[in-house]
Amino acid sequence: MRTSTVKVVHICTNIVTGGAARATFNLHLGLRQLGIESTVLSLADPKGLPFCESYFNLDSENRAIHSRRDVLLKEVSKLLAWKNRTHISNTHFSIDLFGCDLSRHPLVCEADVINLHWTAEFLSSRSVFGLAALGKPVVWTLHDMRPLTGGCHFSAGCNRFMEACGECPQLAREPADYTARSLKAMSSAIAAARPVFIGPSQWMLQNIRKSSVARNCVSHHIPYGVDSNLFEPLEKAICRSQLNVEKDVWYILVTMYGFREFRKGVENAIAILEQIRRDPVGRRAVATGQMRVLSCGADSDQFRPRGWCVDRYNSIRSDRMPVIYNSANVLLFTSVEDNLPNVILEAIACGVPVISHRVGGASDILNDEPRCLFEIGDVKAAAHFILSLFQKNDSELCSRLVAKVRENYSNEKQAFAYLKLYKDLIAEFQKPQSLLETASSQEGAHAAFSLLWQK
Repeated sequence: MRTSTVKVVHICTNIVTGGAARATFNLHLGLRQLGIESTVLSLADPKGLPFCESYFNLDSENRAIHSRRDVLLKEVSKLLAWKNRTHISNTHFSIDLFGCDLSRHPLVCEADVINLHWTAEFLSSRSVFGLAALGKPVVWTLHDMRPLTGGCHFSAGCNRFMEACGECPQLAREPADYTARSLKAMSSAIAAARPVFIGPSQWMLQNIRKSSVARNCVSHHIPYGVDSNLFEPLEKAICRSQLNVEKDVWYILVTMYGFREFRKGVENAIAILEQIRRDPVGRRAVATGQMRVLSCGADSDQFRPRGWCVDRYNSIRSDRMPVIYNSANVLLFTSVEDNLPNVILEAIACGVPVISHRVGGASDILNDEPRCLFEIGDVKAAAHFILSLFQKNDSELCSRLVAKVRENYSNEKQAFAYLKLYKDLIAEFQKPQSLLETASSQEGAHAAFSLLWQK
């Protein structure tokens, strides 16, 4: 392996759509800008993104094999998960079967470091075992909780992943104690691969350290980076003209990947908007059209707050999101469970203030601005803050938030942190010692790196 030039492959299911995809690509982009040989291997078509390759760039025989794999995986997933859910959650639930073997893929074989990301329906525990056999350093960046659980991607308050899954509250029926078996399989794979886990938020880092599968692994906190060349303050009038929305209206932005997902807190957002209409100032502003909602995301037509005028965008390319953010006056974020939300970082980078539930990484970003955080269910506090911004623009708040994001959540800072980790791991794996000795000494090898993110 080389230490002067690092070659890393990022493995993910999708590099185009969704928060995990955006976060993965930002890291890849940041590393490339540092001159690192960073590549992405994804299951889905990367749509021409630079230095990204689809696993399906295979010969026709292998493509046919994996097409049959996909059909089988979907049918089993429907039976075990998708059509077998309780009312607790409808967030994605994936099964640990039919993973792809990447151990002989050229990008993997040539890499010095393997960085796993969101890999549901791409890798299984058996796939991770295959990567472990290569004897390469593995880093696993957690964009949700799936590697820590028996199937759920967010636990909806369940703590069984800390000991042993089973009798999953998100499944109506659980044949053959599936989630417990799945967790045991992943635990064995993780013990073999010995990945270094990355929690982008303090909340995710604590989940890693409490989990039964990862508590004995080395773990670090490295926040996401945001592309400040793409997400920056722009002239509102120009952005609104491009969107063809009202130029003299005060907009509350509600954006999420999917408006049908319970975890995103759509009902909470509607309750807050209802509370705004109960206030005399808010009621008059909404009735006269001075205050409106801008909604963006899949199924946004399902978002129908009573009495409000809503300008909707069901889907929009990520490179057009700065226009959406800069058209808004405030972002309302109501997820009830989340990691480190890209939308909060991106909105702030565009100079838009944010009001958010006190959940996950939102607390990391907004902890210095207590007015911007409210407890789940405290609709009065959220409505009061939004109305205060409507009545008086707080430019100092916006300036403080922008400065914090630029200082602590830049692509460059994220890339430098990962690069240092990669180099430490490469140096450690070059030492002539047994696998057992390597496992026991990893924590000491990363001690210097840990200082980067200590408060």
